[in-house]
Amino acid sequence: TPDEDFDILLEAAVRYDELKQPHHPPLLVLVTGKGPQKEMYEKRILALSLRHVVIRTLWLSFHDYATLLGSADLGVCLHTSSSGLDLPMKILDMFGSGLPVAALRYPTLNELGEFAVSCAESVHLAGVGLIGCREKNSPPISGLLGILL
Repeated sequence: TPDEDFDILLEAAVRYDELKQPHHPPLLVLVTGKGPQKEMYEKRILALSLRHVVIRTLWLSFHDYATLLGSADLGVCLHTSSSGLDLPMKILDMFGSGLPVAALRYPTLNELGEFAVSCAESVHLAGVGLIGCREKNSPPISGLLGILL
């Protein structure tokens, strides 16, 4: 939707593809949803010609979505709220499955309260902050986020 700036994700994918070192894994990025801008972004994704990053869009049943979140390494929320008042429930879905989340900072994120905890190492790059982890003592994942962002 217009509340989510996927240009940030596409730019990060291009940057990762350009800077990937042999010890960095290839990335599989799964974008879920069926918003009004889906077709436009699918065309842009096809035009990227990435070698080390695969981006796919999909719409899943609730059960399959929960399974996907439970098997992912990192959740990304690019929601910014045009009203500045709504809270992206997808972050709670991700936290509920134990998935760390990188999200754009905006005013209502503080409503997540105890969920908005920092990892062992906080990350703030290009307006994106790591706002939650699997556990308080999770290993730092700033290396991966540094590459992506």
